[in-house]
Amino acid sequence: MRIGGDSIIPIDIRIITATNTDLWKLVEENKFRRDLFYRLNVLPLELPPLRERKEDIPLLFNHIAKSYNHKFALSSAAKKILCNYPWYGNVRELKNCVEYLATMEKSFIDENDLPSMIRKGITASAPESAVSKELSDFLSDIRSEKENYLFVLDCLYTSYINKLRVGRRSILKKALEKEIVLTEAQIRKMLVKLELYGLAILSNGRGGGTSITTLGVKALKLLKSA
Repeated sequence: MRIGGDSIIPIDIRIITATNTDLWKLVEENKFRRDLFYRLNVLPLELPPLRERKEDIPLLFNHIAKSYNHKFALSSAAKKILCNYPWYGNVRELKNCVEYLATMEKSFIDENDLPSMIRKGITASAPESAVSKELSDFLSDIRSEKENYLFVLDCLYTSYINKLRVGRRSILKKALEKEIVLTEAQIRKMLVKLELYGLAILSNGRGGGTSITTLGVKALKLLKSA
């Protein structure tokens, strides 16, 4: 019915509203109209903030990345930061983060590639003792192949510095150039072990290559100093 009119005009609409405040509390405080609350409160859906559903963050991150026609490979440290960051801006803030990374045009994202506000907002580093134990286990496991792993990690690190991903055949070619005796099967086995210890990330797609992680860089430095 129009204002001042005397006839009802039939309409067929659905109103969807959203709020980040407790409307019922506002009603009790006489800060929100009670009649309007009952008109709107037909099918209420409560969605917890993003920081309370961390398991959704990687899924939402990938979904948003697809909307930008971009695919990222995240290091374990970067994933940990994203999952532990409080996300006070919820999905909107996560979308801004993905847009920032898409603008950088990088396929592999490490913790240092994340926006500074997010890096400063959470400390994702594992306790030094835990990291040391993990690396200690790795060094003990590859004791008889130390030089070969040093070579492979160095190849991965060089590719990371040049913003590239490196595959088994590229590593094999470099090994032949340096007269290091390695087969492609051996390199594949080494890369799998590096991923098992969290030192590298293997791409699932064909030709995707492998990337070194922050922990992998630490392992490389330890091998060089040993």
